[in-house]
Amino acid sequence: MAQRSVADMAEEISDLLGARLGVRGEGLEERIARAGRRLPARIRARALEIAEAETCSRNPRLACRIDPVSLERTYREVAAHLRRIDPVERRIGALLSILASIALGLILLFALFVAVNVWRGSL
Repeated sequence: MAQRSVADMAEEISDLLGARLGVRGEGLEERIARAGRRLPARIRARALEIAEAETCSRNPRLACRIDPVSLERTYREVAAHLRRIDPVERRIGALLSILASIALGLILLFALFVAVNVWRGSL
């Protein structure tokens, strides 16, 4: 298997962040920052390692410090996590969460209405 370049890895992770989480931004670091808590802490840290390696790969003196085996393992872990995310399922989950909040509010409002009417003797 051909070795991927650090830039290719960073670009693919950045594209996955955009496609799976809907995160916008210029580069990988900005997209990771905007993803925030939507990424688990461990995956966020691994993605930042890839972003740092991309920055270091631009400098010839720092490029030799990059461990390609470790970076490839990190890339696979982050990419596997992002590929497991289903954007449609995320949207449905968010919609259901909003609807559940509205339903709970309506139930509490109805319970308050009944309690006030019982207290006043109307019911």
